[in-house]
Amino acid sequence: MARPSSQIVLSAEGRRELERLARAPRTQARYAQRAQIVLLAADGLTNKEIAKRLGTRSARVSKWRTRFAAEGAD
Repeated sequence: MARPSSQIVLSAEGRRELERLARAPRTQARYAQRAQIVLLAADGLTNKEIAKRLGTRSARVSKWRTRFAAEGAD
């Protein structure tokens, strides 16, 4: 049985900042993808759904979702 995913709750300011990072043309691709992962997780998508949507592995999604839940955006 799979463990439940970390719940992500964003403030309005936090969401705006992550959306800016995800869309900014000068943001490195890895940072943009991490921002997209957190935004989609905050929208309630599962790790598998996020991985499929972003074309990455669910292990990467799980890693960044868990890390963000524990440490925040830093």
